[in-house]
Amino acid sequence: MNLRKLLFLPALTLLFFLGSCSSIGSLGGSAGSLLSLVQGNPKLSKFMTLTQAAGLSSLLSGSSPITLLAPSDNAFASLGVSKFQDFLSPDNKSMLTDILKNHMVSGSLTAKDMAKEGQLTNLLGSSLDVSGSGKNLSVGGASLLEKDMKAENGMIQMIDKVLMP
Repeated sequence: MNLRKLLFLPALTLLFFLGSCSSIGSLGGSAGSLLSLVQGNPKLSKFMTLTQAAGLSSLLSGSSPITLLAPSDNAFASLGVSKFQDFLSPDNKSMLTDILKNHMVSGSLTAKDMAKEGQLTNLLGSSLDVSGSGKNLSVGGASLLEKDMKAENGMIQMIDKVLMP
């Protein structure tokens, strides 16, 4: 009986440690593709829904590096429920695709890289001005909420506004 108690505590400690390591890995470092990071982030669920509706999921799981300027759920909420529903209409798929590509830049750029550039060209070929530095960085008029979420195929910069083309 005492042997079981002696073995139980180290086993429990090991399970706790392994569980902690896996959750730490999902928060930092390279945790998978852009698609998997967006899917796993509850603050980006509306962006994920729109990405699927536009048929752009494969772009976020591809091998070409992309910097994703991902609007938070609050950014979409500020547009109103009816606008979000309009985005989901099959009749508006082309418009939705353009809106989402307006938030994508070729390459894997950290916030520091973006600040150095001063201007980014998105996948539509349009320019987005970058201003500020450090915690006060903005891109296309949107402030960075969370920065430098590294994926295997790019970087996510969460922003507070939807950038309309």
